[in-house]
Amino acid sequence: MSGVELIHGAIGNLSFVFEEINLDFNSIKTLCFEMGKKYKDLLMILASKNKNEVILCCYISKQLVDKSSFNAVKIINSLSKHIGGKGGGQPFFAVAGGKNLKGVNGALDMARKLF
Repeated sequence: MSGVELIHGAIGNLSFVFEEINLDFNSIKTLCFEMGKKYKDLLMILASKNKNEVILCCYISKQLVDKSSFNAVKIINSLSKHIGGKGGGQPFFAVAGGKNLKGVNGALDMARKLF
């Protein structure tokens, strides 16, 4: 997965991605951590529909967490209501699972509005 370019925008020094992708949880986690090594001020919200479940992930570069008020757990919990789920994790990486496949667009739209 190295070499994948997912950066879709930037505000100041903040690079961000809000995307629906077609990967399983382990692949999403790997992608997040690889991108986090490459981009030091990265905030990513990724959603994936896998069978009858939605996986929603929030990754924030550790350097960005240290110098801002961003918290992946708070972000993922605010977005997870769209997929009918709950989430948890750490300040830099959090995950939610839910059953509302139609809620993916709402979650990503909300993320775009927040940032």
